[in-house]
Amino acid sequence: NVEDAEKPDKPRTYFLFRPQKFPLVSELDTVFSDQLRAHIQNRDALMLNSPKDLAFVSYALESAGSDIPIYANVTRSFPRAFGINNVLPRASTLFSIDDLLRYARTILGDSISTLSNHAMMNSIWNAMGSPKDDRFLIVTFGSEGAIGQDRRNRYHVGLSHSYRGDIQPHLKKALGAGDTFVSYAMHAHLDKGIKRVDEILQYATQGVLIHMGFAGNVPSSAYVIEKA
Repeated sequence: NVEDAEKPDKPRTYFLFRPQKFPLVSELDTVFSDQLRAHIQNRDALMLNSPKDLAFVSYALESAGSDIPIYANVTRSFPRAFGINNVLPRASTLFSIDDLLRYARTILGDSISTLSNHAMMNSIWNAMGSPKDDRFLIVTFGSEGAIGQDRRNRYHVGLSHSYRGDIQPHLKKALGAGDTFVSYAMHAHLDKGIKRVDEILQYATQGVLIHMGFAGNVPSSAYVIEKA
């Protein structure tokens, strides 16, 4: 049960990395560079959300090292070669279906029309190194829910059509739903200690509904959870 997950002993802190434009690392003075590195290393996680400056992303990844969990919302702001070589092997990753298509095409070099969601997710999971730790891969499909992969299983989690119809009149705000889903997924994984990806998806779905104006708790019977 999502609510029964173990809670951390202390509040977590994150280094949220979403710069639009920063000076090149080579142009920074040593004092600022050292302060930035220390700032990242004193956090419990690094979150990459649509950064535009790859020099800074590289510096942040280097500063995080192997001990700090990394989460990445993989969007078109990452050049695909950089994402495949530098981000996927290290991070828990979240994709929209459109960005999954782009990355799978680059990795597999095949006609995308011949590939299923299963095959595309396999290509990303393999590029992540088929993690044996608690990292996850999530692909969102808008109102159709999301598919999540962890080292144990792959699940599709969504809301039943009847329940979506019941709550639709209460949903007022769509802007920011994607970023909200990413934030709640990371919060579930790191703060709540939830490691099963199907439970992470349920938690993130509830968070998005709250963001969109629905104040009620989603009953477990409203979810459609299937192995994918």
